[in-house]
Amino acid sequence: MVNHEEATTSGESQFQLLEHQVAGHGGVLSVGEGKMVAKPLIKREQEFYEASAQCAKFKAFIPEYYGTLQQQDGDGSSSTADSSYICLENLTDGYEKPCILDVKIGTRIHDIDATPEK
Repeated sequence: MVNHEEATTSGESQFQLLEHQVAGHGGVLSVGEGKMVAKPLIKREQEFYEASAQCAKFKAFIPEYYGTLQQQDGDGSSSTADSSYICLENLTDGYEKPCILDVKIGTRIHDIDATPEK
């Protein structure tokens, strides 16, 4: 398990596409036996989870943050620039047919740092 620091893994055998993804950017992976998910790393999201770890009351409402993961090819090199992931607890683990609600709070539907195209 990754523990609040960068780790490295080789090969693709422990990575599978997340079966129950309902929203967000594609490319979310289930890691190992499905207890952890790896999402393509977005720096701002990483900063959010790292800061949230300091607030015990809020932390109870979000997935456990395990850190980051760098996926590498068998030769030890990173396969692409998109091979960095943020690792979180898989809240759907253990459910056969999880019911998932993706709620956004607020009135703005884009990030203030988003490009004009978005």
